[in-house]
Amino acid sequence: MIPNHGDEAAEGQVRISRVDTGRAYWSERPFVPSALRASVASAAILAVPFEGFRDYSGPLFPVGTEELLALVKNRAAVANLSVEVAIGDHNYHELALHGWALQLGQWLATAVGAPVVAAAIWEYIKSKRTKPAEGETKSKDTVRFALLVERVTNDERTVVKLEYDGPAENAESVMSPIVARVAKGELPERTESEANPNDNEPE
Repeated sequence: MIPNHGDEAAEGQVRISRVDTGRAYWSERPFVPSALRASVASAAILAVPFEGFRDYSGPLFPVGTEELLALVKNRAAVANLSVEVAIGDHNYHELALHGWALQLGQWLATAVGAPVVAAAIWEYIKSKRTKPAEGETKSKDTVRFALLVERVTNDERTVVKLEYDGPAENAESVMSPIVARVAKGELPERTESEANPNDNEPE
């Protein structure tokens, strides 16, 4: 069962909420040129920006977005899924976000596209993870990203936002089953005692 707008659930380091920022929302943003709006509205996968950071009010992507986007496009091509970036070229800006080893930004996908994005994210994380420090058994790398899953059922659109914030080595094992369930229209059991208080604002 999908919760009402504003309700949240959490499982481990995942925060889950229902939002209104689906493809229609992003296609109408002022930084998306008119020639791109139809493609954004119909894409199976979207890279979407943060809207504002500190004193900057415009759209921003974290550094490394283009590298991750290339992985997403490679996997999407195999699945014959369309990929777009929800911004015009002249408005595209990347920002180095210090304090997080891996800040992967925000991605929106259809139920079919969500596992494709997730697989590309796991591939990217594995390529960027560092080795544990001497005398330690685990890497201290952390990762933060959001995946919005948009489903259309009987002409009703729902968008569920999954936010991960935690150890890089746990991201795939924690998120993969949740992505699969949300893509099917399900949600994990509500466990507010484990809820992560952080949102997906860049830091």
